[in-house]
Amino acid sequence: MTDEYPKAIYKDGGDELIWGEPVQTSAVHSDTEEREALAKGWRLHPLKFDPLDHDRNGHKGGSMPGRRGRRPKVMDDGDAGPQ
Repeated sequence: MTDEYPKAIYKDGGDELIWGEPVQTSAVHSDTEEREALAKGWRLHPLKFDPLDHDRNGHKGGSMPGRRGRRPKVMDDGDAGPQ
């Protein structure tokens, strides 16, 4: 016996607000119930989009361009600092 169930399931619309989005909530108590609910359009996460996609553009993270680390400081004479 695992502690996997009950699990919450979610569907668009409804009276509850989760992260500002209206959803219906329910619960499943077995693998069979879960598969049947998912086939009927329920999902395991309250939102359709990834919660790590902060600006909902289809990519995880915010709207800053993807780069690692800081850009080098540029000196007044145009050189990129100490080498």
